[in-house]
Amino acid sequence: MRKDTLTLFVFGSFLALFSLGTLLCPKRTFSQMENRPLATMPTVSVSSIADGSFATQSESYLSDHAFAKDALVTLKNDVAFAVGQRQLGEVYVLPNGSYLSSYHENRAQLDRNIAQINTFAERLPDSMPVSLLTIPNAVGIYPERVPAMADSDDQSETLSYLSDQLSSRITLVNPYDRLVSCKDQPLYYKTDHHWTMRGAYEGYASLLQSLHREPLPLSAFGVSIVSHTFQGSLYSKAPVSFAAHDDIAVYQAPGQSVQVTYDNGTVSSSLLQPKALQQKDQYTVFTGGNQAELQISSNAEGDDHVLILKDSYTNCMLPYLATAFSKISVLDLRYFRGDLTSYLQQHGITRVILCYNIDFLNTDDHFLYLNQ
Repeated sequence: MRKDTLTLFVFGSFLALFSLGTLLCPKRTFSQMENRPLATMPTVSVSSIADGSFATQSESYLSDHAFAKDALVTLKNDVAFAVGQRQLGEVYVLPNGSYLSSYHENRAQLDRNIAQINTFAERLPDSMPVSLLTIPNAVGIYPERVPAMADSDDQSETLSYLSDQLSSRITLVNPYDRLVSCKDQPLYYKTDHHWTMRGAYEGYASLLQSLHREPLPLSAFGVSIVSHTFQGSLYSKAPVSFAAHDDIAVYQAPGQSVQVTYDNGTVSSSLLQPKALQQKDQYTVFTGGNQAELQISSNAEGDDHVLILKDSYTNCMLPYLATAFSKISVLDLRYFRGDLTSYLQQHGITRVILCYNIDFLNTDDHFLYLNQ
């Protein structure tokens, strides 16, 4: 009886402590770990109680503001890893504290996106060249790191299928072989889904070679480490106590001059935003994160005005591209809602380059805005 009483006392004390902590601790408005706003306290009303929205919103609020939530999630993941689980949600956690994202081909969505890209390219004037740079994810370059018995598809097969289905109007740029040839280099972050600037160099070099142009050698770029503490999006999806920390290396061409105009009118002399290093998502040091539109002018030779349609992988490749093109317009279809046909004419675009990672091509549904 005493044992039962002690168990109830300990359990009750834990619940009381947890409840008091949830009620009394200061409430956050934003989760750095999850990179999203947290639920706010719902307003009580007769209608919200009657339709059940108050109960739903209260559940979300309590879940978001649970006492020591981040620590408890980490503890849960540590226990799962300790008993042999290597896939935690959408990511694989490796013994050295690094991560890989899982990949599952969605052929139906891929077909829809390819069709939209083909239609867009075929609507453009014949005099306007179109390229598609496809960026493999880390799981495609390092399949040997995928844990045994894990369920993950082969990205090289997706690339082959994409090549077969793409319009002849489009030049496909595939840096896969270049990336594999230097896979001993830090091409991708250990805790984030993006490639590093070292990996992005291989994308830039592949693109320039496809245009019959000579890329600058890697040695031409100065390198500086701007952070040793980065823990990215994959870590946030499944935090563990032994997770690695990433360096963020920035490659810059000596003598390069750029002017960057943001869609809100802000003008900068750099493609880097150092203030971003003070927040958790330090990858946003590149252009300040995803923007609907950027206008970049540089002291590069030539008078091509290039339109880059892109995802976030391209953000860290823009410093390289600014050494090759003197005028670059950058659009992200997730946020840009203008008319592309009019945009091409208004800005005097002479070349279009689409830059997307394979998983984005496989899952995103914003390519329909290419043709609206």
